[in-house]
Amino acid sequence: MKTSSSKSHTHIDEESRVPEYDLPSLLPEGGQADWPARRRTLMDFFSDHAYGRTPDAAPEGGVRVVDTVRGAAPQVEGAVRIQFTLEIGPVSNRHAVRVLLYLPAEKPRCCFLGVNFAGNHTIDADPEIELPRGWMYPWEGTGVVAHRATASGRGTRSRRWPVARILEKGFALGTFYCGDLAPDQAGHPKIADFKRLFPAPPDPGSEWGNIGIWAWGLCRVREVLAALPELEGVPCVAVGHSRMGKTALWAAAQDEAFAGALSNCSGCMGAALSRRCFGETVEKITQGFPHWFCPRLRAWAGREAEMPMDQHMLLALIAPRPLLVCSAVEDLWADPRGEFLATRAASPAYAMHGHASFADSEFPEPGQAVIRDLIAYYLRSGKHDMPLPVWEQGLTFFTNDVRYIRYFHPEKPKEIHENRLPHWQMEGAMYFVTWHLGDSLPVAVLKKWRLEREDWQMTHPRPWTPETEAEFHRNFSRRYEEALDKGCGSCLLRNPIYSEIMAECFRHFDQARYHLDCFVIMPNHVHVLFTLAGSWKLQDILQQWKSVSSHKIQKQRNTSGKLWQKDSWDRMIRNPLHYKRCRNYIRENPSKARLTEGHFVLYDSKGAF
Repeated sequence: MKTSSSKSHTHIDEESRVPEYDLPSLLPEGGQADWPARRRTLMDFFSDHAYGRTPDAAPEGGVRVVDTVRGAAPQVEGAVRIQFTLEIGPVSNRHAVRVLLYLPAEKPRCCFLGVNFAGNHTIDADPEIELPRGWMYPWEGTGVVAHRATASGRGTRSRRWPVARILEKGFALGTFYCGDLAPDQAGHPKIADFKRLFPAPPDPGSEWGNIGIWAWGLCRVREVLAALPELEGVPCVAVGHSRMGKTALWAAAQDEAFAGALSNCSGCMGAALSRRCFGETVEKITQGFPHWFCPRLRAWAGREAEMPMDQHMLLALIAPRPLLVCSAVEDLWADPRGEFLATRAASPAYAMHGHASFADSEFPEPGQAVIRDLIAYYLRSGKHDMPLPVWEQGLTFFTNDVRYIRYFHPEKPKEIHENRLPHWQMEGAMYFVTWHLGDSLPVAVLKKWRLEREDWQMTHPRPWTPETEAEFHRNFSRRYEEALDKGCGSCLLRNPIYSEIMAECFRHFDQARYHLDCFVIMPNHVHVLFTLAGSWKLQDILQQWKSVSSHKIQKQRNTSGKLWQKDSWDRMIRNPLHYKRCRNYIRENPSKARLTEGHFVLYDSKGAF
């Protein structure tokens, strides 16, 4: 297609007037192997030309958590409200960000974290939410008097923050007021004061704007929340509406510890394609809100077709984590069709990682969603707002635990070798692990296989590529598992007393140190599929499972000695297809081994088996 003119476009609100355009190439020529380098390039584009460069250095005076207050939340029985202050900078230039966190009665399945426009007290009528103490933007109907918050503002934005519903669905919710970090007013002195906490940027054209600052705040709060015992191992999703939707996307793009992102009506320089010049344009947004972006963005006003990036690239930076983009059909200024097209254009990044793509999907009708595995788009009726239907979509989409699997990343794992076997380590990864009783395979067979394996390893020196490791498992793991299924040895785990001990060991730290997906306890071996939580290491979890179960089973039998074979076979899950194969293997293992009910234990966290 032809590219759009370099001249400034008048306001476009009809599809027939949208200029033809070509989107810049998204994927690297080398595919997934070259994605990390391509990702860095895309990050540079948005840092240098849109949101500004986030400083690498910590702020002068550091960051501290102070004044934590806990109490019962009134919206849902058993829920908890926590308020704390993120104190940033020295006494002479101190910035205090008051954070509001709601926790459901049970362990949260997910935590939504977003920035609010008008103060924590506006999201709910809860009388114990503290009023902001600093400068307030005078949003209509929020009770602001002389740029100060008043009690009359309580709950005035609750339509955008359905706290009770979020808690009822088992989600946590965290938020802070944007003005605590950087007031949403061009030229406000507090913005310059905050920027002085960091070294001056070497390139003034890429100095960060408010969106960059707010995103920085989201990342710091996420770090604090991750350290709370109640949220250990709980995925945190960046959420936001309008300018805070842009903020959520930029925060999740920079901080891959966010489990995903939900952007609602984020429009120009958010989820909508800039090259369409539909609704709000680069020219309009930099004229009206220059403080949101780096100074260089203004140079692209009317020259969208020449920009090195477009917003589908920002969405692709979330991949392969779950992404939900939401629009309103009457919100033409935010270009809902442009948000859909950007989401569709970003989906090849998900397909590259082995996920479903909706490259062939059509713009949905109002009230409909297009969901393809980890990437989704929802169009609702109505105008520029974030009402309950948006949250309902998010609560449904982010409830699916499969969406939080952290698949093998070529730049992140560290290879560790133990007992002659390779072990890939990556924080938060999902693993398929097998180990067996010490007498389940004849010593002569194990010795023969070990010699063959060592010969193979001599011709395949370490470190191994993922492809070489896969070949290793094809050559040795398959026959190992087939031999186990023959049921050799004492098959102690056929006894329900002993298999229940093993099952209880799996369940004991579930949702704390790891997240169980499924497992099967066979008569002489076990298979388990699980995700590491927080910073827990694979070898520590396996050691705990094997040592505790061995001690308890041997005590029950009134015997001693080695119960388990020393080695275990582990494979990091690489993509959705690999995940499904491992789940199917576990589900089908008892029937393939011709076991009858009562001679095995099969568990599935989703209840699908």
